[in-house]
Amino acid sequence: KATVSVLNCEVRAGTLSSGQVHNPLVDRGWAHVVRAALNRRDLAAIAKRVGYDGLQHGVNWARTHAYWADSSTPPDLTRAALRIMTGTVSWDNSLAHASGGRVTPDCKACGEAPDSCEHMVTECQAYADLRSDCGFAAADAFEGMPDCLRLRGIVPAGCTTSAATVHALQRMQALMLLHRAPRGAGRRPPPPPVGRPHSLGRANA
Repeated sequence: KATVSVLNCEVRAGTLSSGQVHNPLVDRGWAHVVRAALNRRDLAAIAKRVGYDGLQHGVNWARTHAYWADSSTPPDLTRAALRIMTGTVSWDNSLAHASGGRVTPDCKACGEAPDSCEHMVTECQAYADLRSDCGFAAADAFEGMPDCLRLRGIVPAGCTTSAATVHALQRMQALMLLHRAPRGAGRRPPPPPVGRPHSLGRANA
């Protein structure tokens, strides 16, 4: 079974008899496991980590995993989403400090700024077309969003952002992560344009 770190806890993703990996966000137990992992720690303490501000108000789990619970959502997108949600992505800007300079801090996609979750989601020009396709091209597209939603795709309690916007944001974040250059690789071309998320119509129903 594959093991994924979730805020210093573990989530185990089962496998189908054919050897295919379950979509971890479709399995009935996934929300329970992640929720329990978060509950074992003070949400206020987690909210102090970069990209998690807003969790101190609680988490709306039903809205957080509604899009990913759709069985038609590709498993690679759900795995990417889980990595973003749980902070298990290694950003070069952080690795540069930890490695004593052996890793360059710059974004591999644009080379114009330090690599970070904030940069990838809201700033990197290599993903400008993807932001536009997902409805986040405007300068104020992320205005008013708590960090935990804007950067991690986690919907905090009391959040009034529409379901369609949450779904589009989560999908965009996952696609961006899938197109990041692997550690030590050169720059990767930007991802191809994509259509609107397939479940947005249902989200507004």
